[in-house]
Amino acid sequence: MSNDHACDVSPKPNLPSIQASFMVKLIMRKKSLKETNPFLKNPELRKALIEQTVSSSTAVEGVLTKYLKLSKSAKKKLMTVVRESEVSYE
Repeated sequence: MSNDHACDVSPKPNLPSIQASFMVKLIMRKKSLKETNPFLKNPELRKALIEQTVSSSTAVEGVLTKYLKLSKSAKKKLMTVVRESEVSYE
């Protein structure tokens, strides 16, 4: 009695698993922070928020700089994004 199957130890590719892995990588591609963060999607608002963040962060570290305030248009855009994000969480 011979068991031919016991001698075959070569790995066989699991094609459905490989295809699924490829599809997950294709669908779940990495996105940058500015693509995923609603506060950074608008270029003008992003620039204003980054400037304000850098100014306040350097002040925390003890470096005194001119603290930039948001313009009226940037504040309006920020409030719009805040309202939209509050609605999406409900």
